[in-house]
Amino acid sequence: MRRLANFTVGPYRRYLGALLCAQLGVQIQTVAVGWQVYSSSGNAFHLALIGLTQFLPALVLVIGQIVDRCDRRNVLTASILGMAAMALVLSWTTSRQTLMILPILILFFGAGIGRAFYNASRQAILARIVPEEALPQAVSMNSMANQMAIIIGPILGGVLSAHANALPHLVAFGLHALALICVAGIPSTPPDPFAAKEDGSRTEMLLGGFNYLRGQPILLGSMLLDMLVVLFGSVVGLLPVYANDILKVGPEGLGVLRASLAAGSIIAAFWIVRRPLDGAIGQKLFLFVMLFGASSIVFSVSTSMILSMLCLFLAGMFDMVGLSIRQSLLQLNTDDHMRGRVQAINLVFVGASNEIGAFRAGSAAVLLGPVAALVTGGLMSIGVAGVMMRAFPSLFRINNLKYRI
Repeated sequence: MRRLANFTVGPYRRYLGALLCAQLGVQIQTVAVGWQVYSSSGNAFHLALIGLTQFLPALVLVIGQIVDRCDRRNVLTASILGMAAMALVLSWTTSRQTLMILPILILFFGAGIGRAFYNASRQAILARIVPEEALPQAVSMNSMANQMAIIIGPILGGVLSAHANALPHLVAFGLHALALICVAGIPSTPPDPFAAKEDGSRTEMLLGGFNYLRGQPILLGSMLLDMLVVLFGSVVGLLPVYANDILKVGPEGLGVLRASLAAGSIIAAFWIVRRPLDGAIGQKLFLFVMLFGASSIVFSVSTSMILSMLCLFLAGMFDMVGLSIRQSLLQLNTDDHMRGRVQAINLVFVGASNEIGAFRAGSAAVLLGPVAALVTGGLMSIGVAGVMMRAFPSLFRINNLKYRI
């Protein structure tokens, strides 16, 4: 625990405070906007559009280039400032007597652009403010803070929306302001001199992250593994169906199911902070990925609330261990001048797995039924892990998180 105590003071503590405040604001607004838009229009398609406003900005390749070419603290500050501005305007827009869907979606898309820059810059700046030996612990603490925001944020968003449409956006604005105060205490992080000297056309520089990953099969394999396993194995998209039709526990039970998943993630993250992973890293990664798929399969056939909660708790734990390994590999083995572009690509992979995964699960449920859809997805996630072992043998064989000298 000594290393942990050394880096939880100073810049990282302020960084963690900024992350928690900003993530809480995002979660509060996401729930609030979904509720406000759907209650006003009654059109479920508008909920899909809200999901797109969060995913599409991450596809802008220039984000990673900007993060690598500029002071990352300044990019982080500007992104949070942009999210705060959108929250303030949304508070005014939603306070009007008649809600107008299009302006809300446009403003939330603007906030999504801010989130895309925020996510890329906060991931890229981490290695500048945390000692290399403590990076795996920092990754786990970040994940723990994110899961706490995922649990607390939606609850606050729902409660605040029940009182006044503008209130959740005003609270989010206040949280973003606190995040800005925290970021102000982080030292300046000027761009890597090597990034400033890169030559080539604009297209080559924009695609630099893809070209870089082609020469790093372990990093590319870990990102693809993450995307494909979540794409096929995630059960989150069908939790409302299970809560309503199969387990018959209603909206309160739905909240408990989602909390079980997050609780497993938090426990695993806390465990990794205290006992960092070491040795046979590749084998552990594939083992926990397969256990995640297995827990998803058991959940899909369960008709017991207790068993379902246990399966989701374990799925959250297994997923968090895998996530910690993958993020630590990226943080420890990516050249500093490429961090922004690599993290931007990683965020596209993560967004694609979550959004498209929910679409895949929903579509399969229509064709096969929810149980068959999740069983098939869980089996496919295990199968994907087996294929990836053969496609990326170097990923399976790595022994330590830090493999590049």
